[in-house]
Amino acid sequence: MKKHAGFFIFFLGVIILFLGKLITLDHGFLAADYGAQHYPWALEYSRALKSLSFPFWTRYIHSGFPLMAEGQIGGFYPLNIVMFFLLPFRAAYNYSTVLHFALAGISMYFYARRTGAGQWGGSLSALLFCFGSAYAGCFYNVPALKVLSWFPLVLLLFEKYISARKVRYLWFAGVILGMQFLAGAFQFAAYSLLFSLLYMAYRYRMEGRGVYRCIPPFLLFAVTGGVMFLPQFILTSRLARLSVRSGMTLDFALWGSFSPLGFLGTVFPSWAGYLGRQLYISVFGLLFFIFACFFTGREKRLRPLIMMAAVSLFMALGRFNPLYVLLVRHTGAYVFRGPARAIFFAVFSMSVLAGFGFSKMSSVEAAGERKRAVKVFLGWVGLTGASFAAARFFLSVFREQVISFGNWWVRRFVYGKPHHRYDLETYLDKVKSLYSAVLEHMSPADPFIAVSWALIGLSFALGFYLLRRPLKGRAAKAMVTAAILADLLVYGSYGMGFGGNILSFDVLDPGEPGLLSRLKEEKELFRVMPYGAYSDELPRWITPNRNMVYGIDSIAVYSPLSNKSYKRELSGLEVVDDSMGLEDPRPGALEKNAGVLRSLNTRYILSPVELDEPFLKRVYPRSDTFVYELEGYLPRFYFADTLEAEAGVEAGAVTVRDYRSGYAALTVDAPREGFVVFSENPYPGWKARIDGSGASVISCPPVQAVSVPAGRHEIEFFYDPFNIR
Repeated sequence: MKKHAGFFIFFLGVIILFLGKLITLDHGFLAADYGAQHYPWALEYSRALKSLSFPFWTRYIHSGFPLMAEGQIGGFYPLNIVMFFLLPFRAAYNYSTVLHFALAGISMYFYARRTGAGQWGGSLSALLFCFGSAYAGCFYNVPALKVLSWFPLVLLLFEKYISARKVRYLWFAGVILGMQFLAGAFQFAAYSLLFSLLYMAYRYRMEGRGVYRCIPPFLLFAVTGGVMFLPQFILTSRLARLSVRSGMTLDFALWGSFSPLGFLGTVFPSWAGYLGRQLYISVFGLLFFIFACFFTGREKRLRPLIMMAAVSLFMALGRFNPLYVLLVRHTGAYVFRGPARAIFFAVFSMSVLAGFGFSKMSSVEAAGERKRAVKVFLGWVGLTGASFAAARFFLSVFREQVISFGNWWVRRFVYGKPHHRYDLETYLDKVKSLYSAVLEHMSPADPFIAVSWALIGLSFALGFYLLRRPLKGRAAKAMVTAAILADLLVYGSYGMGFGGNILSFDVLDPGEPGLLSRLKEEKELFRVMPYGAYSDELPRWITPNRNMVYGIDSIAVYSPLSNKSYKRELSGLEVVDDSMGLEDPRPGALEKNAGVLRSLNTRYILSPVELDEPFLKRVYPRSDTFVYELEGYLPRFYFADTLEAEAGVEAGAVTVRDYRSGYAALTVDAPREGFVVFSENPYPGWKARIDGSGASVISCPPVQAVSVPAGRHEIEFFYDPFNIR
């Protein structure tokens, strides 16, 4: 490994430079979905592992939720199990991210070397892959990182199998595929499987073996991964069938397509961030990518990467690609949204090719290719700069016409369409605000735009230099590498990059800790409801999912796989975010849903504004947040004569002996024949025992119950995650 020492030293320095705040545990990925989903779920996962169990069920959100089935938690992922069991939580949360960046970079380096890049080129490929737009501008969560960091290793194992014909490489690639599917981002794992298939088929064709001959090895690869994924698939598929994702439409599948304007992001990435996903490997990296493309005629091993980039862009364009729209409509493959996520594989391919081009740029024999590549590069950079300037001029001069077009687009393609739930006025306001933001961030006074213009100038300087002579010598390569590194550091410091998501752990300060302490000191079981769930004026510990961090039971949730029926039961309250966003609670929703709230053991409603409802009683008046007690709320467990109404309820008949996530043990003194009601989400898999014998659980959404005869009984409710009946 001595010959690779230079890379390891370089990449260690890069990791420290970009992720040093994570390594010192002062900061973490805590912004946006990181703080609202992944951090609280990971904390619950860590707590469960350290008590030698999995969090198949959590009591804290959704009035009970099958957390392991959600998928994004990556509960069966081996590296998650090891790290979150062995390490303190904060170290596991941060170092898991650092580990996967390191894994992505190292495997990318060795794969790039396999394709013909030298040490400098392989190092550049790793840098571009890890800190270009593959992670900083395409995706937004750690599960995606964990899935896709393995992709270069899969291709490297394919190459070893093709050259050595040893099945162990293929089997190991299948194990890696299984780990990808377990890591927590199923859509990206499915994309990885697709591109792995395309890559293998293309490589077999290149070897003259016939595409059909890749079927047996690919089956071994896919079946190995599928067997590993089976437990997670059983859990997640059931949850998905009961979620809003089970009834998706074409509009959903095309939501989040890569706009053709996004190609301007190859030079102006900060501006392209407003259009969605980005395609960026640094401006100089683009030059080396173009240079490598001129070698595909004589370097056959580069052709699969060109194919991969082309297919990736074909998919990523989504609604802007009529052929892709026709394909999705014909197949009915509506389950995945965000076609632009496929652009990851274009960034991957471009990063590998850029490393190859960087290695070959010093070759005197490649003078012809070098000059042609430089001319194409300068033409692209010049065209992009001119188009950007023209677009800014157009937007400035034709303000009214642009906004009018945006309003027409909203009325024609957005408002009233499936999965677009806001009123027309809100969308029209978004058009104006988006216009203002886009124009503002096209200004040369914007520091990131200024950097892009400076890089354009440096690109012309480098281009004119390369038209006369090759890039030779370590000093020249080091200077170019340093320029690319500086470019990516700037790129990673704004919104879509690392800087926008890495925050101090101080943001976990709950806000109003006194109120939180008083609620936690109360002895009885209860749930809370955040009114205006995503209001910035609510304390952090009450917002959906974040309440898990502080041990507060809530009826709210933020998950793309939240139950469709549960959301319907709480219609208008706006506490169930299925990743489609939340509005303000609808007028009259509290009164309409008061009975459901009572049945869900909702004792307190916390609001940033004063509420005037006769069934709400203001408590804790000294807090900054308005806290109301819901009159007539029902306990977590109670005896009832009937399941049709609240009449005949006797809370005192039930004594709770034990209650935790996924399990409850009760003693019931039933005065007569009736029902013991458990106000927890009646999700499939719940079972019961009465006096040691199995009993049928009655699902009566939003709660569950068992029928009991008169007398004293010992009752247990328990969640069996693999009960698939």
